[in-house]
Amino acid sequence: MVGRTRVAVVAVAAAATACAPASRVAPAATVAVHGVVHAPDGSPAVGLRVGLVKQLDAGELLGGVFVIGVSLGLACFGGGPATPDICSHQPSSVTGRDGRFRFSLNGGDTQNSLGRASTFSVVTSLPAAAGELIGPSTSEDLELQATDLEVPALRLWRPPVAVAPAGATVGVSWTAPAADYGGSPAYGVRFQDAATLPIWTFAGAHPGGALDARLLEDSHGGALVEAHTEMPATGTSARFTYRSAAVAYRGGAGAPPSRGRPCGISTGPEPPALRSCALTDGDLVHPALPAAAAPSVPAGTPTAPAGHGEVDMGAAVPVTLVVVRGCAGCQVEGSTDGASWTAMGTVPGEPGAVEPPGGRAVARYVRTGGGSGPTALRELSVWTTAAVTGAPAGAGGPAPPPGGGGAPSATAPGTDYRPLAVGLVALALAVAALTVVLGRRRPTG
Repeated sequence: MVGRTRVAVVAVAAAATACAPASRVAPAATVAVHGVVHAPDGSPAVGLRVGLVKQLDAGELLGGVFVIGVSLGLACFGGGPATPDICSHQPSSVTGRDGRFRFSLNGGDTQNSLGRASTFSVVTSLPAAAGELIGPSTSEDLELQATDLEVPALRLWRPPVAVAPAGATVGVSWTAPAADYGGSPAYGVRFQDAATLPIWTFAGAHPGGALDARLLEDSHGGALVEAHTEMPATGTSARFTYRSAAVAYRGGAGAPPSRGRPCGISTGPEPPALRSCALTDGDLVHPALPAAAAPSVPAGTPTAPAGHGEVDMGAAVPVTLVVVRGCAGCQVEGSTDGASWTAMGTVPGEPGAVEPPGGRAVARYVRTGGGSGPTALRELSVWTTAAVTGAPAGAGGPAPPPGGGGAPSATAPGTDYRPLAVGLVALALAVAALTVVLGRRRPTG
């Protein structure tokens, strides 16, 4: 599972590495990076730890360095309880009485494995206050394209965040950041467990909007708002991710009708044996199949091996939504007899949800597979218009939320986003190789 996931992420990183802008910094130069951090009220933020984190490229990922689910900068300095081991190697500074920080590094360290400009994150966070699970944090992503660089000021954002379950939907409200945060932000609402592992991120959210509660099931943990903006910087642009503090939430939709139903995961062309399994156990963040049970996949393999995850609902029922966690780009199919299968749709992201054509489809068996690898599956949740006969008490889900339409996709910067990863492997490696050849044939600049 980890091997296949790494191949997918390396594909995306390879494309980004090949398309990175040319570095304007000599490898032997000394680079000074400095700036200021402002507290939410605009005053200098004193005594805050600031990190300067180089985002990993394809070469570093192939070398065995791997972080999933969040950007490396936010993983190291975002205020969460779990910090990857790699974070101990990232430089940090502490803001002075004027809120200022400073870093110094070599020009060669500002470049990726192909000698092009690397993306760095300047990250800081505040401790949690009363009523908060995790304090707010800010990440500023940019390329270091000058030897003496004053980065745009970092602002911490601490809006009041309210989570209000309302039957089939959940409403999240917050106050927009001021114009000097970058203006016209794009928002996402992130729900995560106690270890900050992602449960769902609603991209394109807006204050007070109704979100589909079925995607959260009966989970609980922390909810926070992400605001994404951009500002000009010396020789490049700075992309900001402002994260609010995380507040407690509890999913109000309850368990889906598939909870506890017989299920199975195959790692080959044969259908799985359907029995009690982790694919319907309500654990939304951990793999349903242990990594040791997953077949090894050679590096560079463009497609996943045959196989799929499958759930037996016990009877033919009207399926209104299928939520797949851990298999971006997978196909979802339904069957009334386990022999003849009908396509319901393609999972748009990770995690992702599929609504059958016409709003519902009658099926007893629901299966998914063919994307980034069925052995990466965490949960396969099937929602119906009524509880399934024989399902655990209280397993019936709510009616679909008003207004219809597809379920929101789970994509946002720093989120584990791999919907095109498998198809990009060969293309990304070819682009990277071509970049190296062209770099050898003409002077850099």
